[in-house]
Amino acid sequence: MDTQALTEQTSALWKMALDYGPRVIGALVVLMVGRLLAKWAASFVGHALEKTKVDATLRPVIASIVRYVVLGLTLLIVLQQFGIETASLLALVGTIGLAVGLALQGTLSNVAAGLMLLFLRPFEVGDHVEAGGSTGVVLGIDMFHTNLRTNDGVDIVVPNSNILSGPIRNMSHFPERVLAMSVNVAADAELGKAVSVLAKTLAEQALVIQDRERTVTVKSLTGGASEIVVNAWVKNDDYQEARSQYLTAVRQALGKAKIALA
Repeated sequence: MDTQALTEQTSALWKMALDYGPRVIGALVVLMVGRLLAKWAASFVGHALEKTKVDATLRPVIASIVRYVVLGLTLLIVLQQFGIETASLLALVGTIGLAVGLALQGTLSNVAAGLMLLFLRPFEVGDHVEAGGSTGVVLGIDMFHTNLRTNDGVDIVVPNSNILSGPIRNMSHFPERVLAMSVNVAADAELGKAVSVLAKTLAEQALVIQDRERTVTVKSLTGGASEIVVNAWVKNDDYQEARSQYLTAVRQALGKAKIALA
C-alpha cells in the first residue's frame, strides 16, 4: 500500500470520526441521562401514587409504563441524532417490532396476560392465592410477572401467562371461608360416638363462627378406617390457627373417649 492511499484512508477515517464522533458521544450521553430519567420518573410516579386512592395493584404497573415511555422517547432522540427520518424511523420500528414480536412471543404473552389480570382483577395485592402452580400472598403485579410470598417467607416470581392459563384460587376474596378437615378413625371404633365427639369438640372451638352452618359427616368406609369430614366456617385471618386448635382438641377428645385414630 503506497503512502498516498494510506493518507487518503487515514483522512477518510479521521473525517468519519469528526462527523460521527460527536453524534456517538451525544447518543451515549442521551442514553445515560434517559435511563436515569426513566428510573427517576418511575420512582417519582410510584411515590406520588402512594398518596392517592389509586389501587395498590395498579401503582407498579403505571410506574413501569412511565419508565418504558421515557426509555422509548430516549431511543427516538438517539436515532434522530444520526439523522434518521421519521418515515424511515417508523418503518424501522415496525420491522424491529415484528422481529421482536416473533422472537419474544412468550414475553409478549406475559404482557397480554398481565393486562388481562389487571382488567379482570381476580386478585389484588395482599390477597392469599393459589395460581400458576404456586401459593402465597400477592406482593405485586407488573407487566411480565406476579410476585408471591409463600407462608414460609420465600418470594416467588410467576410469569403472568402461567397464572392466567390455569385456575386461580383466591382465599382472601371473602372475609370468611370453610375449614374442611378429614379425620380417620379405626374401623372397629364406634362410629356414631366418634361423630358425636367430633361435633361436640367443633362446637367448643372459639375461632369457629357459631352462627354459620357446621357439618360432621361420614365420607367413606374402608377395611382399615372410617373417614369423617368436618366442615365449619372461620374468618380468613383465623384459618390456620383454627385448624391447629381443632385438630389438637380432636386428638385429646378422641383419646378420652377411647376412640383410636387410623
